[in-house]
Amino acid sequence: MSLLDIDSLSPLALVSQYYVEKRGTGHFLSREEISIIENWILLADGNPNEVILLLEDILQKKLEKNQALGFKSFSAKSVDKKISKKLSERLLLKN
Repeated sequence: MSLLDIDSLSPLALVSQYYVEKRGTGHFLSREEISIIENWILLADGNPNEVILLLEDILQKKLEKNQALGFKSFSAKSVDKKISKKLSERLLLKN
C-alpha cells in the first residue's frame, strides 16, 4: 500500500516522485531540477506517463554507468539533454 494516492497527484508531483525514488539520494528537488521536470512534462504534452517511460529507460542506463564509475547518484541536468531530445522527437512524430 502506498502512502500517496497516485491518481490524485499532479503530473509534476508524479514525475518528481518517480525521479526522486530512482535517484536514490535525498528527498527534495532543487528549483533547477523542478524546472527541468516541468519542461519535460511540457514537451510530453502534459503526459507524465510518457516522461516516466523515458526516465525508466534512460535513468537505468545512467545508474549503471554511474555505479561502474563509483558514483551513487545523478542530477536531472545530467540527463536533461537526452530526455528533452527524445521528447521533442516524439512530439514531432505526433504532428
